[in-house]
Amino acid sequence: MTDLAQLVSVSEMTIRRDLQTLSSRHLLRQVHGGANAILDAGEGIDFRVRASRKAATKRAIAHAALGYVTPRATVALDAGTTTLELARQLPSDARLLVVTHSLPALQVLARSDGIDVVSLSGALQRHTQAFAGTMTLSAIGDLRIGTFFMGTTSVRDGSMYVGSSFDAQTKVALMDVSDRVILLVDSAKFSATALFPFASTERLDVVVTDVDAPAEAVRALRAQGIEVVLTAPQRSRQVAEVDQERSGEPTS
Repeated sequence: MTDLAQLVSVSEMTIRRDLQTLSSRHLLRQVHGGANAILDAGEGIDFRVRASRKAATKRAIAHAALGYVTPRATVALDAGTTTLELARQLPSDARLLVVTHSLPALQVLARSDGIDVVSLSGALQRHTQAFAGTMTLSAIGDLRIGTFFMGTTSVRDGSMYVGSSFDAQTKVALMDVSDRVILLVDSAKFSATALFPFASTERLDVVVTDVDAPAEAVRALRAQGIEVVLTAPQRSRQVAEVDQERSGEPTS
């Protein structure tokens, strides 16, 4: 810990708090006197890097999405970093049945005794850490889902886009068997680009995003009769104290 603090020229207290923050985001594993890289986790390196971006915003979006989870419901979780955060926040006492093709979400949900899990098998796509393909689509076709919490790479001009045809097929199949589709996206997705369009935003019932979403995009969604929820991330006291220490301001 001392060597690391000296290496980056900050106090040991700052290093300790930063390591705690990174550990909470599953980017490393804290050990006595320091930390280890997570090399044996199911989440690929690229996936973990994406999960760390706008982490506070994703947590806020997931927290807002909990308002659409009712006890004993059957829900599906898409593969993605924001839906993974929702998996982490699902209440174990709600007696949910959760369907997912996301490997990281399966690992999270497997630790919750109060949640029943249905895994959609198939070929593992390492970039998305999700199962896809013929086996996955066949399994989805036999289901009926109450609410599908979906993610996407891009939302533009009334359409949703992803970077993989496998991902596009899986999302469409899950939408087709779901009574309600809720899109969870941070504001960056409204300016992002991706190759494969898979559905119109008209198929959505709710969009949960953050307050930085473009006003024009929000108006367009609401004009389609879609409920739009705008969230704001809450900075934890721990992170605030780290920032204050670096700036030399006293903590409250």
